[in-house]
Amino acid sequence: MRFGPFERHLREAIAHNLARREGYAAQSGGRSRVLSLALITAERGLLPLARSFDRRGGERLEAAFAPMRGLPAPERPSTLRGRGSDAAALWGAAAVLAHLSWGVAWRLRDSAAVVDRCEEALTGLRTLEQAHQRHLAMCAHLTESVARCAALSDGSPLLRTLVAVHLLGMPLAPAVDLLAWPAQTAGVGARVNDLPRAWPPL
Repeated sequence: MRFGPFERHLREAIAHNLARREGYAAQSGGRSRVLSLALITAERGLLPLARSFDRRGGERLEAAFAPMRGLPAPERPSTLRGRGSDAAALWGAAAVLAHLSWGVAWRLRDSAAVVDRCEEALTGLRTLEQAHQRHLAMCAHLTESVARCAALSDGSPLLRTLVAVHLLGMPLAPAVDLLAWPAQTAGVGARVNDLPRAWPPL
């Protein structure tokens, strides 16, 4: 069966997370299981939305999703294992994404401005990562995805709507990173090894 680009991206992510679930659980002493369950459940739940986007113009979405290939091996360890206040890292990331979402929501028709806001947010997230020694992989990936979709939009209402959908998911991104931290503290690269670079495009 042939799938549209959005649904295909989700199905590849589901297959990827299923394939790595048991390995990460073994490496982390079970600390990654909640993360894996949350990711796979969320991705399956998004399949109907993906199909609706694909029906409305799948060909416009072909380049919108970074391919799930060339990812690091699951054995690559986490390099950031926590230092100081996890709460500060979490709330700092939430603040960066809230500021981004507010700024982008009013500028959906100005793709250059959206990209600039995303790059500012990525700088802020990297600063937080180093300050608190915590990976913010999901926060960064969503931000990169917004930049990618905006840069490709070229006036497309469908891609602008896809940007808006990403913005709706922003409040959940820090929670996903929080779920990954127990495994990462144990040295396991869950999430860090599982997200393709979406911006800048390769």
